[in-house]
Amino acid sequence: MDRLKQFFRKLLTGRKLVVNMVFFLSLIIGFAVFQNIYIFPKQKKIEAATEDLMQLTREMSALQIRVDDKKLRARQEAVVLEKYRSLEERLERAKEMLPTRDDVSGMLEGLTEPGRRTNVTVLSLLPYPPEDRPKLTRFSFKLQLEGRYRNIGRYLAILETLDRLIVVDNVQLSGSEGDSRNVQAQVLASTYLFKEER
Repeated sequence: MDRLKQFFRKLLTGRKLVVNMVFFLSLIIGFAVFQNIYIFPKQKKIEAATEDLMQLTREMSALQIRVDDKKLRARQEAVVLEKYRSLEERLERAKEMLPTRDDVSGMLEGLTEPGRRTNVTVLSLLPYPPEDRPKLTRFSFKLQLEGRYRNIGRYLAILETLDRLIVVDNVQLSGSEGDSRNVQAQVLASTYLFKEER
């Protein structure tokens, strides 16, 4: 401690004080000049570079979000297009099962052909007026059939497996007047005509 006091006494006495003061002042001025010329501009450049980097990071993050969003939309669009294509194919297959206006009368006449295969007699065929629906026109008809119970069941099964869509809506059975082994069936069935959009 004494040595330190002696050192400061030497520094602060006489001519050495002035020299030391000049030396310290020149150090302070030199450091201030060095700071203004070198350190402050470097700090400003570092701050500007940091700000630019942060801005670029924000822009890249926003861009990545947009890219991810576009990728997601592209994937969703591909899924929607695939579903749409699948629905179109199903619609086309359904249209093939529906008769055209020209086919309806021929199809109704063709209902006697399954009767020959199953040994069922078509006694009468009564078409009803068409019913308009939003996308379809419904054509209903009543069939009067006669044959063995099992054969009528086979006839109805064939009707529902034809290339053209026929829906059996109702079946009523009664005894046959002529042959006690036969039954008569009144069948209410329908087919549909697809309305083409104009």
